[in-house]
Amino acid sequence: MLSLIFIISACAPYYYEEPPSRGPGPGGDLLQNIERYRFDLRLTGEQIEKIRQLRANFERDSVRINAALRIAYLDLNSLAHPDRKPIDKDKVFKTVDRISELQNQVQKMMVELQLDAMDLLTEEQYEKFNRLFKEQPERY
Repeated sequence: MLSLIFIISACAPYYYEEPPSRGPGPGGDLLQNIERYRFDLRLTGEQIEKIRQLRANFERDSVRINAALRIAYLDLNSLAHPDRKPIDKDKVFKTVDRISELQNQVQKMMVELQLDAMDLLTEEQYEKFNRLFKEQPERY
């Protein structure tokens, strides 16, 4: 019994944290790169406006989901580290499932954003963008 108490107390300092936010990859985010090459790609005013609207919508939704994620992590910590209370495993696992759902939403939003951005380009613009993007030096 004493060893069980020791094991539980040794685990007590551990807290669940949000994963660090990942910035854009080596070439920056897709919308940023499309806008950077807007003159080379000869984007229309309408295309530029739609790209900016996609970014604004994505950022708005990201803020909402990231806030929900932060709250879910706070909830998880309070559920998993109660002061001398029995841990309600069902609530802990439901909170973990909620965190997974929110992370999944973010991933889907990122994929949808990229697909929507590429749909705005004509076939010629898409091919030219790929060539320009491949020619740029990678930044790490």
